[in-house]
Amino acid sequence: MPKRVAALSAKALAAVQASDKPVELVDGLVPGLRLRVLPSGTRTWSLNIRDGKGVRRRFDVGAGLGLAEARRKAEELRRAIRAGADPTAERRAARQRSQAAREGIGTLAAVIDAYFLNGPGAQRRRAARNRRLLLTVFAKIATRPALDLDASDLQLIVDGWRSKATAALAVRVLRPCLRWAQKRKLARPGVAELEPLGSVGRRDRVLSRPELALIWHSLQGTHGDVIKWLLWRGCRLSEATGLRWGEIDGDLWTIPSERTKNGRQRTIPLPSQAVELLCAIGSNKPVMSSQRIELLRSLRSNAAEALVFPSRRGGVLSNWDRETKRLQSASATKGWHRHDLRRTVATMLGDLGFAPHVAGVVLGHAHTADGATAIYARSRYQRDHREALQAVADEIDLCTGGSNVIRLPAG
Repeated sequence: MPKRVAALSAKALAAVQASDKPVELVDGLVPGLRLRVLPSGTRTWSLNIRDGKGVRRRFDVGAGLGLAEARRKAEELRRAIRAGADPTAERRAARQRSQAAREGIGTLAAVIDAYFLNGPGAQRRRAARNRRLLLTVFAKIATRPALDLDASDLQLIVDGWRSKATAALAVRVLRPCLRWAQKRKLARPGVAELEPLGSVGRRDRVLSRPELALIWHSLQGTHGDVIKWLLWRGCRLSEATGLRWGEIDGDLWTIPSERTKNGRQRTIPLPSQAVELLCAIGSNKPVMSSQRIELLRSLRSNAAEALVFPSRRGGVLSNWDRETKRLQSASATKGWHRHDLRRTVATMLGDLGFAPHVAGVVLGHAHTADGATAIYARSRYQRDHREALQAVADEIDLCTGGSNVIRLPAG
């Protein structure tokens, strides 16, 4: 019968000194637990037991541990190994993932790219924007191996994000990406179980007629022209800032499908005030009404790819947060956002007596009817559409008390 080894004690450990050769001590209390004292003085603990396949192996417990902590970790390690875990292989795999991550392989960013560039996310209408959103929100952990991340790593970033609305959108976009990654063993099981944030309250701000007048008379430069366009058209900011001369055909504006929210191309009749503004921009001088359509068709042919509302460098107009704050300050108004202009236009249409389905057409909604009717009612009500937009532009004339095409310089 083998001689039983005495349990190690703190006093016995304190008496052990480093020598020219490694010294190894066996703990009689926890079977297989051993302490190795290296010539350098480093003390490392290991557990010598059989793995799940019955092969005797030595597993690392830790370095610089006290006796009680080493025993506790050894018992935890023994239970994990009995359950089928292989800590050594897991650490080796983690090191390999870290090395691959340094080369840009297997990271969270790589998973996001794979989903939105080559995976099912590429078919989504806002794939590029959603990809940029995730890489921005999760930038702190984007270069970490995706298999080393769990839901808590992602949740803490979401919970601490400065914009609740942006964080909520990031969760909605990321979850299908992570579920796709889980099925392909590119991410841990359960990592997609992010807690959705509380719903962000819907805005209901509508600008009053006096506020519209104050804002209108504070508009300046190209940013001001875009705000006018938003009010005349009730369109989205991205639709207006991306407008090119080639999309204008006389008094019709055709927005390509890639720039609409519902992915459908649509044609919009322009009120006379909008046509007048386009001519003022395109010619930099007054144009007689009889010559306006001819001028716009000339611009369509000769400057098709040029932006109607370009920045100073010729690109898409930006700095909208700054411009909105400037405009609110200059007009002594507050509490409104650019998207509230669409709500204001829709409300104005109702006040002017236009039916809800006409407002839906003006706003570019995919369906202009409810229930089963939406399956069959495909008309875009172009005549009503034209009348509605002209009525809105005329109403703005009444609110502002002057011509809509006076273009004040910026600054």
